[in-house]
Amino acid sequence: MHQVSPKRRRWFCFSLRTMFCVVAFLSLISAWAGYQVKWIRQRHAFLAQPHVFGEFNTSPPSTTNRWGNSLPIYAPGGLWLFGEPGMVNVWIPPEAWSPESYVEAKQLFPEALILWVNPSGNWERMPQP
Repeated sequence: MHQVSPKRRRWFCFSLRTMFCVVAFLSLISAWAGYQVKWIRQRHAFLAQPHVFGEFNTSPPSTTNRWGNSLPIYAPGGLWLFGEPGMVNVWIPPEAWSPESYVEAKQLFPEALILWVNPSGNWERMPQP
């Protein structure tokens, strides 16, 4: 009598086109993540300059902080997914202020208010270059 062998289990099958789509999607995700990590490093390097200071909101959403803001400020562009806090203010001292530093601060911290010390010693909004 002829014995029937049990059917062999088939592994998961997919087409070459599906594999290419998955690889393309994963490469786009990794490129986006690399851009975000680079942006975070640039933000940290900017804040590491002498006398440059960034202040982020640590208040819970249900309370009003000292800026009158009751909402948390998140880092832009998905940086918050990597644990980057959103900045409320970025202070640039007069000796470090230049039109280039203002533009760089606005690009790196679009969510923040850019402040500087005026000649009388008071903090105020950064003058537009």
